[in-house]
Amino acid sequence: MKLPYWRLLLPLLFQIAIPLSMATEPLAIVLTGTTVYLQTQPVDPYDFLRGYSQVVSYEFSDLDYLRSLPGGKTIGDNPREVYVVLAAPQSSSPTNPTPWQPVRVSTTFPNYLSEGEIAMKGRVTSWRNVDYGINEFYFPEAQQQQINQAVRESMQERTAIAEVKVGKSGKAILQGLWLQGKQYKF
Repeated sequence: MKLPYWRLLLPLLFQIAIPLSMATEPLAIVLTGTTVYLQTQPVDPYDFLRGYSQVVSYEFSDLDYLRSLPGGKTIGDNPREVYVVLAAPQSSSPTNPTPWQPVRVSTTFPNYLSEGEIAMKGRVTSWRNVDYGINEFYFPEAQQQQINQAVRESMQERTAIAEVKVGKSGKAILQGLWLQGKQYKF
């Protein structure tokens, strides 16, 4: 008895479609998202390095800081997610980008965004911080010493800037870091 070819092809296509569907949203964000630059904050120096990765934080990762922004009074005691509206700087240089600034916050996706604004989605953690999914990045082993030194110096000078792509839904993907005027892409 000969089986029809579609009985073999259909399960194979299904197995290929599952991993491809997981990569669709991040790929769309990288291709069509808005590039945003964010000022990073120092992280506890005793837990600063983790193998070939780096952990960074942002001023607007603190829930208390978000409550001080316009719209922050609407954040309840146990919010699950928040949307931070970021405004583009007046001017920026391609070799020395200027960070975007948080201007307001909401627990729902904002209905209206002005020109030069974008909403970034974050999830509130049990530590009362907001995780945007852009706090840790990995870099090549060959660049470990160079990047670690540049990160330490940039954090002391408060010049480390994260390059992030933000999609229309508010999801963010970390693209790289600017350390002392030099871009590191990952």
